[in-house]
Amino acid sequence: MLKYLLDTNIISNLIRPQPSPILLKHIADTPATEYAIWAITLGELVFGALRAPETQQKYLVPINQITKGIKVLPYDEKAARRYAEIQADLTRSGKSIGYADMQIAGIALARKLIFVTHNVRHFARIPHLTIENWIDE
Repeated sequence: MLKYLLDTNIISNLIRPQPSPILLKHIADTPATEYAIWAITLGELVFGALRAPETQQKYLVPINQITKGIKVLPYDEKAARRYAEIQADLTRSGKSIGYADMQIAGIALARKLIFVTHNVRHFARIPHLTIENWIDE
């Protein structure tokens, strides 16, 4: 059963030469069936690998290995409605964040998932979003 939605910075950390030991422990202790990524997260990761021809193989192979066993979530109507609520709330409060960040939060809220990110302070602006930082606790 899905429980977690992983942010781009979580997968990116796994690709580093020295990933966070705390993150590696979480990944090892959590069945892959319990976490997912958003389709845009996958796109961001692949784009990052493809943008420089000299680093494509260095990054694309590990990205493909890491993400092949992870469920990739689409952006659906329920997530879109949650995104709209988030954007309205943050705009009214003058604390808006990027559209993609509000959209990924919308997915997490719509599916009742815990959002795993290293950018806790940024996402803490979103009411009712449950956040965990698996990189440094």
